[in-house]
Amino acid sequence: MTGPNPVGRGELGEKTHAGTDWAGLPLRVRVCSANLRDDQALKPVLRAVPRIR
Repeated sequence: MTGPNPVGRGELGEKTHAGTDWAGLPLRVRVCSANLRDDQALKPVLRAVPRIR
């Protein structure tokens, strides 16, 4: 049995978004609320990754 909203929108919790290098080593990690869309969290993570010079 599911509740009134089976998709679970507005649910409490958190998501971890990480920017990694080619080997999978984390360059930046950001913890966001669970109701934040992934595309909204992508830009700040990518902007925080240092550029290669």
